[in-house]
Amino acid sequence: MAAPPPPARPTPNAANIRAAITGMTAEGNTIAQSVQTFNNHQQNLTNELAHMANYDTNQLRTQLVTLTQMMTDRFDRIDAQ
Repeated sequence: MAAPPPPARPTPNAANIRAAITGMTAEGNTIAQSVQTFNNHQQNLTNELAHMANYDTNQLRTQLVTLTQMMTDRFDRIDAQ
């Protein structure tokens, strides 16, 4: 008695392959743009932090206190409405 033939292998679907490649390319482009945007934001933050490195901390503290007070005043006015 002869052995049964092996099961047929599934045939790749060319349309599915093209769709997957197209989708991966689009996502890859989106990722590349997001990485570029992220890097730009990171560079901007780095630049701003570099400005702070030589900043007078007493002046910074005074400005933060003033800003905090301004925000508190505005929130109080909003709550009062």
